[in-house]
Amino acid sequence: MDKEGLVVTCAIISDGLRYFACQRPVAKKHGGKWEFPGGKIRSGELLSEGIKRELNEELNIEVQVLEQLESITEAYNDFVIHLYPFWCKIIKGYPEPLEHQQIGWFKIEELAKMDFTRADKVLIDRIKKAGGVPAIGEQR
Repeated sequence: MDKEGLVVTCAIISDGLRYFACQRPVAKKHGGKWEFPGGKIRSGELLSEGIKRELNEELNIEVQVLEQLESITEAYNDFVIHLYPFWCKIIKGYPEPLEHQQIGWFKIEELAKMDFTRADKVLIDRIKKAGGVPAIGEQR
């Protein structure tokens, strides 16, 4: 097992009623599972810059990072993930599935029933307990 683990980011994007999610390609690790969009951080890259880069590469969108949320560490059989979620809003473009099987907007109740990766299931539970994350333009 990789004891250091993978450092990854993900974006929580909401329109006030729904949350944006992506389905992983079947050929990749955890293929077919749903996730919040994001990816691995490059060496020397800031977390907030990494999430912007990943969303641009995978979905052809530009986002504004609004807030970093509490991180999650999940151990799998052969690796550890250190997930750093960010609350983001789309500032340019409309998501395109450049690297995913499917993408879409879902109510929190729908997300809870979908086949998500373990770390993202933790995020869904946190969102439900908190009563959601603010929609685009809302202030905390």
